[in-house]
Amino acid sequence: ALVWHLAQPIEYTLLITTFEQIEDIEDNFLTAAEAFRATALPPELVDKLRGPVWTTDAKGEVIALLLHGRMENWLRNPQYVLEDVTGRAAKMSFGTFEDVCCFGGWSHLGR
Repeated sequence: ALVWHLAQPIEYTLLITTFEQIEDIEDNFLTAAEAFRATALPPELVDKLRGPVWTTDAKGEVIALLLHGRMENWLRNPQYVLEDVTGRAAKMSFGTFEDVCCFGGWSHLGR
């Protein structure tokens, strides 16, 4: 069973999340991007995260994450996990893809 698992392409998910804007900004307000840098991330997110948290807008309220696996493989709804980090509602969009570059022990890079 382990050999079969190792022979399969690795699946990743690119997740784009927009966090609810807070109208009444206080001095201690953190943007979503700042909250991800300042908060200890939950273990279920740390286990899946495969890169830095990217900020995709000037205000720091839209972030992109590269995650290992598919969204349906999470034990807990990933939207709730992300909302817990920032304390704000989130809207998510995502795409899943496979890394087939080096599948089967060969690479496209030499061509």
